[in-house]
Amino acid sequence: MAQSARWYMDVAGQSLAGLGARTNDALGRYVEEKNLSDGIDLNLVQVAYGFRPEPITSEFLVKRTPYANPASFGPLLHEAVERGWLEALGEDRFAITDWGAEVTAGLFDLGDQVFGEVESLPDEDLERLIALLFAVVETARQLPEPSEKWALSWGTRFDRGPDAPRMVKARRHMLDLLSYRDDVHVAAWQPYGASGQEWEALTMVWQGEATTAAALAEKLPYRRYDEDAYEQALQNLVARGWLAEENGEYAVTEQGKTLRQEAEEATDRYFDAAWASLSEAEMEATRGLLRKLAEVLMPPEEEPGQ
Repeated sequence: MAQSARWYMDVAGQSLAGLGARTNDALGRYVEEKNLSDGIDLNLVQVAYGFRPEPITSEFLVKRTPYANPASFGPLLHEAVERGWLEALGEDRFAITDWGAEVTAGLFDLGDQVFGEVESLPDEDLERLIALLFAVVETARQLPEPSEKWALSWGTRFDRGPDAPRMVKARRHMLDLLSYRDDVHVAAWQPYGASGQEWEALTMVWQGEATTAAALAEKLPYRRYDEDAYEQALQNLVARGWLAEENGEYAVTEQGKTLRQEAEEATDRYFDAAWASLSEAEMEATRGLLRKLAEVLMPPEEEPGQ
């Protein structure tokens, strides 16, 4: 039986948050200087840069972000063209401009510098962590299920190579495994036939984070759905028998709870399988090193006693 790696999301998230707290100012200044903070240009140029010479499309972005409004990507791509970051190659095909590529290359180079300068674990410990995480990532890539690993596949496009600073490599592997977690969760819920919007709405109600369409629209503005769209999604879930409505508020039914828990367990099974390449001792070593990294990177205002 595979060892549970459910702990990974929290501890990796803490490490990445701490790393961001130490580097976001420098990277943010660069983004502002280059006027790259408008809309989602920052995301689009990085994706277009990483996937050169292949063009990017709305369909391409929908696969990576199945919870977002698919109708929103076309206008966002065209807006990026108007601002000079992308060029249109034809119907729903876009590529990064020379200026966009130059700015993005500079951003990645700056990232290598600032991530590499962060004080973290001793070199020996960080090398060990990189090797352990790499083993898990490679196992994930080779697993037959799920057959489509769309988010994980993006990681290879942004690998900075063997000469990258250790912290850059560690960050890449942590992000790859979080991306793989996205992949396996999508693989777990898609067989139920719900849309990404419906599944996320169900999850939010299941977790007690939202019980109305208005609350969903308020908490998830980056998905680019309005309140009416969420109301329709909630009604669809009621029709499936997964939610019940009373006085305009929604609650998960027993059927909804059962299938949502089934999907969570399937997600864990898929994700845990990637860690099978590690022995129990190596699993504990990985967890211990990530915890040490999270502690070292903890922002000063969050340190104990502050």
